[in-house]
Amino acid sequence: MTSELLPKGPSFKANLHCHSTVSDGKLSPAEVKATYQALGYQIVAYTDHEILVPHKDLTDENFLALHGVEVIFETAIEGVPWPEWPSTHISLIAKDPAIVSHPLFNPVHAAVFFKERHPEIFEEACRTSPMPSLNLNNPQSITDACARAREAGFLPILNHPAWSLLPAAEAAQYEGLYGVEVYNRCAHEDGSIDTDVFYQRLLSLRHLRHALPEPLPCAVAAEDNHPAPPMRTSPGTPRHGWIEIISERLDYPSIIAAMEARHCYASTGAKIYSLRLDSQARTLTVECSPAERIRYFLPGRFNRRAEAPIGETITGATFQLPEEAAGFFRVRIDAPDGTHAWSNAYPLP
Repeated sequence: MTSELLPKGPSFKANLHCHSTVSDGKLSPAEVKATYQALGYQIVAYTDHEILVPHKDLTDENFLALHGVEVIFETAIEGVPWPEWPSTHISLIAKDPAIVSHPLFNPVHAAVFFKERHPEIFEEACRTSPMPSLNLNNPQSITDACARAREAGFLPILNHPAWSLLPAAEAAQYEGLYGVEVYNRCAHEDGSIDTDVFYQRLLSLRHLRHALPEPLPCAVAAEDNHPAPPMRTSPGTPRHGWIEIISERLDYPSIIAAMEARHCYASTGAKIYSLRLDSQARTLTVECSPAERIRYFLPGRFNRRAEAPIGETITGATFQLPEEAAGFFRVRIDAPDGTHAWSNAYPLP
């Protein structure tokens, strides 16, 4: 039986992690729209810190503003400066544009971003938001928070885990994540490179514990954009990051439905056109934009690649999966210009 894991159809470029002058970004919400449209994006999730501020007025036939918020979970360590505290940052993407608040509001964290600069936003959030969670940074607290967020109609995404000093063994215990950032441009520019290594470890550790979640968390590449784009894109410098969402229409319900169906992949420039799994023949076929190499990964350190001859490229490969392979698989495309594309992780039948 052959499964087409990515459907054919129109695709839209989406940044799911974005700050504006509503919190600590450098561009106004309208400037964010104009800037990202000029960079070829059709979708931005505005995820300012701690308070959900909708921007429905920015949505039109060519641009979709998703409701979102980034929440911080951390526990202060006495005598240790803040940059050394491990923390967990999670973006919540609202599945319905009618949602205007979120269940994880913490007035202590919100005060840092809003009390002096936007007192009216802070006061309104304190008045309308539900009772705050403790926002402690431990696996059970994060799992409980993800459950509350999902019940309230949000998709939770784990942000920049390397920058956050998160051990993969701890994050592997989180339940309810929609996605994990495999690339974050802002963290990359700061030198905290979020690669797919963390994603691989998280999935592998869950497999080792016989606790792979269903569905597996998606791979997400994002901007974060504390420094305002555009940024340098010469060889060796960080690239823009996004997810490519395959959907027949650019509207709120269609895009959320495509995300939940996992009709998406993460990218800094390379493209994945097709992923086909033949469960009977145990073959995986990949079609992509010109690549130096195409890799697939199984749990642990197992990976295989198809590689182009030096100076040439390939646009596809078919892999024979080992008979004993179990757990999950995922794909990464490495392009000649240094960009990548990451598939989501999929369960092996």
